[in-house]
Order: sequence, then structure tokens, then C-alpha cells
Amino acid sequence: SLIYYRFNITNSTVKDDIRRALYFIGNETCLTFKEAISGVVVDTDYTYTKLTFTSFPSHVNITYNVGAEINKHTTIYLSTNEKYFDILQWILEALGLIHPHQRPDRDDYVKVNCDNIKDHKNFFAKKSNYNPEGTGYDFGSIMHVPLNKYAKNDSEVTLAPLSMEAIYHNFSYHNFSLYNKLINETKTFSFNDKKYLSLKFCPSNSSSQCQNGGYRTSLQPDTCVCPEGFKGDDCGVFNKFGESPCPNNSLQVTSDNQNITIRRNCSFVFAGAGLGQNNNLTLCFKLTKNQSNVITISSQSDSESTKKSERLYKNGLFKIYKDPGSSGLSSINSSNEFCLRTQGPKAYIYFAGGGANQLKITYSAQQTSD
Repeated sequence: SLIYYRFNITNSTVKDDIRRALYFIGNETCLTFKEAISGVVVDTDYTYTKLTFTSFPSHVNITYNVGAEINKHTTIYLSTNEKYFDILQWILEALGLIHPHQRPDRDDYVKVNCDNIKDHKNFFAKKSNYNPEGTGYDFGSIMHVPLNKYAKNDSEVTLAPLSMEAIYHNFSYHNFSLYNKLINETKTFSFNDKKYLSLKFCPSNSSSQCQNGGYRTSLQPDTCVCPEGFKGDDCGVFNKFGESPCPNNSLQVTSDNQNITIRRNCSFVFAGAGLGQNNNLTLCFKLTKNQSNVITISSQSDSESTKKSERLYKNGLFKIYKDPGSSGLSSINSSNEFCLRTQGPKAYIYFAGGGANQLKITYSAQQTSD
């Protein structure tokens, strides 16, 4: 999908950062950006999406017509002191991506700590008309803000992930270290970021459906792009690996507390026995890590993309949300204990123990009133 852009801005540093941001987006997605050269008329050609970058006369940054429809004209106002990553996020917002905490369904994922918001309360308002293009809330999105964004007290969060807040019932920033690492180190697109832009600008006309959050594009209409941990022509195959005592398939979870200890390479699914989609699981992890290198689990017949999706870390990968395309969480310390509550009756666990590391999981299921 071709997008024209033009500059109504003179600051060379800002222009260079804009070009850098556009190159990054184009290199990671199906989008192509082309500068509208003087004398070439594109304003009256409604077959293209257009961006104009112009100066704003104050230090307040505004995007006008954010989330403009395809083949429309969007103006992005920038201050002269704008930084590269901020410019990147402004462009992505103009293309339709929003900060995940502004999604209409955000209350299913985060709790807003209104008492700790210093200013910019409107920044925490939901965008009711947002179309997520089939993507779930993603803490690994390039658009996600730090959990203590605009906090009066930085030691407390303004956005508390419900998967942990529902268990610990406090807003301490350090309680959410798993999420802090995922959010603060995210400087590139998540799977769902790419999926959103692909489905909005480069959708496939194929009637065949992809499973587990996968998607097709007009560039490769016959191939499903699969999220990490899944493979197959339609992404319907769970990336299973490991030998006994690694569970062969799914571990059935009941209301009784149970536990499993894993020491070797293992992937499996927790599934609530007889639970509906509105019920959830509580998983408590205790990780003892003696090695920190990376293990690649693959066979000679696997494709390079499959090998990449199977590159699992010693600290494990835990997918706990209904959308398997949402980013997974990883433990961060050599010895770490934490609990998570899933969103829904399933969780996907990937662990590269290698015999030296150990992961103990205590698990149970809960019925919910809603």
C-alpha cells in the first residue's frame, strides 16, 4: 500500500527523524512511503493515503485527523524539539494504531489508578470508535506506554495489569516487573502491531481463515502469518516440543490446587476443565535459573520462519490472553516467583529448561460471576 508524504516543515533534524521513522515502518510492514515531490499533484487523487508533516507553534504536540481512513489526507503537527520515537508513535497513531490502554475493551486488561494521575487525564480516556482489526490488547505493542505514565508518584503505576493486580491488589510499580520489562524494552513492532497495519492497508481477499490469531495479506494471500508459538498452513498447530515428564497435550485444570515441575525443554497448554470463555486460571511460577543462554528447538525439516518462532529463552514464555497473537510474558530474574491470572480458560507455556533450569507451576481454575 503506497502512502505519499510531504513536508511543510524546515527543521532538518526533525525531517531526518521522520524519514527514519517512515523507513522503519516500511521495512517492517506492507506499507511503502513516497515523498510527494513539488509539482506532482496528489491532493486530488483519492486513490492514495497522504500524510503532511507541519510545524506546531508551541511545545504541545497534536495529530489532526488521527486514524484517518485509507485514501484520506492526514496532517501531523510536530514541535521542533520532537524526538525520534515520539515521531514514530505520532505517525503510527495517524495510521490508526492507538495506545492499547485507550481501547474500548481496556478494562478487561488494565485497571486505571486515577488517584495517581498527575495531569493529562484525557490521555487515559477510551476511544469508543476504534476498530482493532481483530487484534487483542497487547502489552508488547510499540504503542504501549510505561505503566507509570503521568504518575504523581512514580513508585506506583497509573495502569495496573489485571492479571497481577487481581491477585496482589496493589499498585506498586515493582510488582509488575514482568510487564515493565516487556513494555520498556519494546522499540519495535509486536505481532499484533503488524497484523493491525496489514489488515487495514493490505488485506487479503482469501476466504480461508487463519487460526490462533494468524492473518493473511494481499502480498501473500495464500499464506498465514502465525504468531510466536504456532505454525502450520493455517496457524492451527501448537508448537509442541519436549519429552516426558512434559505433558503430551493439554493439562486439564480444575478448582483444586495442582503443580508441575519442568526441568527440560517443554511446551504445553493449560486448559480449564469444562470452563467457559469468561472463566480464568491462576498460575503461580517459581523459576530457578542456572543458565542464561538461548536454546533453539527445531528440526532439519523446519523452515527458517518456524525456527525463529521456536527460539525460546531460558526464562520461559507465557501466553495468558485470549488472543494468542498478543505478546507473551517472560520471567526476568535468575530466581523469581510470581503469580498470573489468565484472561480466559487457556494458557500457553514454552520453557527451555535444558536440564539446568527448573520451573515449578502451581495452578487452579476459578469460576467468574460475569
